[in-house]
Amino acid sequence: MADNKNKGTDGTDKKEKQDFNVFNDDDFEILDMDQNTVSGDNGKNASDKKDEPKAGEPVPSPQDPVLTAQEQEDFEEDFKKGRVIHIIFLLAVLLIIGIVVVEFMKWNKGVAADYDPTEDTSQYDYESEDLILNLGPTDMAGHVDDGVTTVLCLGDDYFADGKGTDSIPDMIGQGLDNSNVINGSFSGSTLSTIDTGYNPATPGDAFSPYWIVNALNLKDYTIMDYSLGLDALTTKTDDYASTIEALKKVDLSKVDDIVFMYGMNDYLDNRLVTDVTNFSAINSFSGSFQAIITMIQTDYPYIRIIFSGPTTTFATDTSGALVDNSLQKNNYDSLQGYAMAVKAIIADSSYVSYVDNYFGSAINETTYNTYMADSWHLNVAGRKLVADKLISVLDGSYSSN
Repeated sequence: MADNKNKGTDGTDKKEKQDFNVFNDDDFEILDMDQNTVSGDNGKNASDKKDEPKAGEPVPSPQDPVLTAQEQEDFEEDFKKGRVIHIIFLLAVLLIIGIVVVEFMKWNKGVAADYDPTEDTSQYDYESEDLILNLGPTDMAGHVDDGVTTVLCLGDDYFADGKGTDSIPDMIGQGLDNSNVINGSFSGSTLSTIDTGYNPATPGDAFSPYWIVNALNLKDYTIMDYSLGLDALTTKTDDYASTIEALKKVDLSKVDDIVFMYGMNDYLDNRLVTDVTNFSAINSFSGSFQAIITMIQTDYPYIRIIFSGPTTTFATDTSGALVDNSLQKNNYDSLQGYAMAVKAIIADSSYVSYVDNYFGSAINETTYNTYMADSWHLNVAGRKLVADKLISVLDGSYSSN
């Protein structure tokens, strides 16, 4: 009886039958060969599933979708376009590289040099700071040309050295045709004053160009005559007296040009370069010249004003070697600084010329013995160098070279 309990109606063993059913419940699907469909215990039809690949066709990966024919065609077309773009980009890169290589080879090859070691380049040994301007027709209106070029020279030792024989004004008079050159310079004088007004305690101020032009303009030389009699100027009496007498004969209405040349003594006396609170302060180097410009141009606009800058000067360092004074400052600046302060004033003024003797000159450490009597004063050759340049400005033949 026990054996019959374990038998099924088909005569198979029940235990084996149970095991078989458990194994096939969900894991096996039934293939209906007549309907060409597959169904399982869950009742789903194979028609709900994607077509199975035919025999011999590759089985797609689960993550890769199967493309339709149109999608495949579009994909191939896009691939071809992308490949063309990449090819074009690669060719462009290669072209650029080729151009760079060719240009580099041409650059590296260079060109034949046209340098001539025997060429005279002395004209380029220095760069001039000249600023040469001529008067306009408005300024010349009413001025009567008498056929004589009258030039008044006001300066310190630059113009006073060699007075009467081979001074710079004397040389200008000798080289300028149809001219009358008046040397109104005073040795030891300065462009700036000590006081902002006349003070008998500082009699030297009376011979600064501000007070000279003031005396010429007013035709009153009282201050100059009075100062000359003071004990402080007894050593200069003879030279100063003859210069005052020459100035008393000057008629500004007939003067064509006034040439100023200062800087040496202002630098040595530690005079103020510029008063930033008053750019026309006469007790400063640039301020005094600004006041002079205003005074002349107000009453005599037809007079051309020319400032001839100081030349290079020299000093000795602690080792005894000669050095350019541009490297030596006083309490305010170097001599170069004084020159540039006036140049700055001139740049803002109408029709005032600046002749550069500092940078635009052949006087330097190498030519020192040729053009200078000592570290401050020019010799005859040095004075001629300055005079020749001024003559070219006065007669109109000036060239920046």
